[in-house]
Amino acid sequence: MGLLTEHLLDLADLLLDVTFELIGIALGFQSGVSERLAGDFLDLAREILRGALDFIMGARFHVG
Repeated sequence: MGLLTEHLLDLADLLLDVTFELIGIALGFQSGVSERLAGDFLDLAREILRGALDFIMGARFHVG
């Protein structure tokens, strides 16, 4: 595996870790008052997840 591919996968791993942390925070905010805040965290998690998947796809093309 090339160095670039390894770095792309490392970055994707970091982004996935952040995504799951944000999902955990959002689930903790699912009360009536903080429901909007939970939605904001889930939206942010979705965007970070999208970025992580982009890095994974980019690494896939460098390997293949």
